[in-house]
Amino acid sequence: MKKIEKEIFSVLKKFVSFPTIDGNEEEMKKLLEYVKTLVPTNFIVKEYLFQTKPVLVISNTDSKELDIVFCTHIDVVPHEKYELVEKDNLLYGRGTFDMKGGTVVSLLALLNQETTKKIGIFLTSDEEVGGNCVKELLNIYHPKFGIIPDGGNDFQLVKEEKGRLLLQVSISTTSSHAAELYKGENAIATLFSVYQKLLEKYPNPTSDKEWKSSICLTRLEGGKAFNQVPDYAEMILDIRRIASDFKIEFINALKKIDSRLKIKVLASETPYLTNIENEMVKKFLQSVKTVLKKETVITHSNSTCDGIYFTENGIPTVLMNPTGGFAHSPNEYVEKESLLKLYEIYINFLKNM
Repeated sequence: MKKIEKEIFSVLKKFVSFPTIDGNEEEMKKLLEYVKTLVPTNFIVKEYLFQTKPVLVISNTDSKELDIVFCTHIDVVPHEKYELVEKDNLLYGRGTFDMKGGTVVSLLALLNQETTKKIGIFLTSDEEVGGNCVKELLNIYHPKFGIIPDGGNDFQLVKEEKGRLLLQVSISTTSSHAAELYKGENAIATLFSVYQKLLEKYPNPTSDKEWKSSICLTRLEGGKAFNQVPDYAEMILDIRRIASDFKIEFINALKKIDSRLKIKVLASETPYLTNIENEMVKKFLQSVKTVLKKETVITHSNSTCDGIYFTENGIPTVLMNPTGGFAHSPNEYVEKESLLKLYEIYINFLKNM
């Protein structure tokens, strides 16, 4: 394991050095060019470009019908420095946990494991800003099973993630002089009242332990003059819904509160959901148990990832992260030993398929 430990550390150090943030496609291309230098000649390498976002797909077959695909992303959120710092058993740096650490492990597991199964890896560059690349790739490739190292923590299996529903809600009312507000109707106040009434039907969770949909008022705008009752306002609602709450329910609830509302869907994402009873999922969990020598904790997550596109396509998927924390923050880290464990899990799974 010393050899693979050194390899993981070396490749991850290189990965972290690239500032692959949104808008910096040149650095993303440079990282992908580096990845190509690691790939043996017996693998198939395909390059794609979706809405300026570069993508690399590496597989041991030319077929688009894959048995397994590792779904990873190389883009990260901005940071002051892009370097890997090792301290004790922890590796600090932007993307170490989300998700360059998991990407490197997935890549090396693919390249190092001999198997008769048709296996590939997606390396995309837009997960942090929407994930359209995976959506496009699943129109080209048809995997039977997906592995995504981008959810939960400490080898917990994420069974469900919330789907995002972004709504623009607006209303037109009657203006008046601010000194005679009773002659008009304040559009801003009306929308805020609508939001409060919506929360009466869908109270927000107060902790991670409450698994239910949340509704966040992220923007409220209106008014043209300081001394005028505004006759138009619009608000943005960022709704993170669980699988049992459907999109149309929120839209209908808003219309029931006030029929004058104009509602525009800005984004609608399917909640990620995996079937624990699926045979491939069971086999993966057995590999986790074999390596870690303990049962896997099944959990859910308030965030979202590219797994939603696998759910939309009916592809069974496992969502699991190594041990780490503080994603998107200055002290983001991943536990070095956990990357080795994740590698062992992948190798065990591929051997025993």
